[in-house]
Amino acid sequence: MVLFWRTDLRKVLHSGKIADEKMYGSCGRLSFPRRDFDLLHGLAKGGIFMFDKDFWKSSFEKMRSTRWLAVMAVFLGLRIVVSRFSIPVSANLNISLSFFLVALEGMLFGPAAGMIFAFTEDILEFLLFPSGYGFFFGYTLSAMLGVLTYALFMYRQRITVAKIIGAKLISSYAINVLLGSYWTYLLVGSKSYLAYAAVSFYKNTILLPIQIIGIVLIVNLLLPFFRKKKYITTGQKAPIPFF
Repeated sequence: MVLFWRTDLRKVLHSGKIADEKMYGSCGRLSFPRRDFDLLHGLAKGGIFMFDKDFWKSSFEKMRSTRWLAVMAVFLGLRIVVSRFSIPVSANLNISLSFFLVALEGMLFGPAAGMIFAFTEDILEFLLFPSGYGFFFGYTLSAMLGVLTYALFMYRQRITVAKIIGAKLISSYAINVLLGSYWTYLLVGSKSYLAYAAVSFYKNTILLPIQIIGIVLIVNLLLPFFRKKKYITTGQKAPIPFF
């Protein structure tokens, strides 16, 4: 819906005029409480559109900030530690806890810094814990796309449960199933691509609701802390809405 009323919203907010806490856009009448003004102002500035220059620039500038580099260092350590542990669900199915860190990285770092972070983390993890197959850039690309996906849905914008679901669907099925199965097929090749994809589809489908609920809970839990430290500037408060 934002795509239709963004222009009108920008004009209203930049003028500073909010009459009776109501506003009208080209898709119909919209209303919002005055406490959400800062959030809407951030949306009107173009943060939610992946082709806007500021969306990428604000993210890339985090790579020049000592404060944000320190935050990334903390997340880097967490990713490396958490990646070594998993929770068994069944005999052949485990949950890696790194999925919620990927979501938080996309939300906080944005697309540019997030992908650079994911690239660095994947290389460092391989150097510390090399796999039997050797280094393969396909998995590095998947890690970068994973953070990018969450950034497109959660960075500098109003976070909702629906957006988290959308990001997780893309991450699970487009990146993990379609791409991940292809990387496995290239590396191992003992079965057909469809065989690997079928196993991956089953695993990701089972884990999907668990991971969505986990991300929603973590985001709700950490939103007050992120707002207090000014890691997010949209003014959004917990709990996050569904839409």
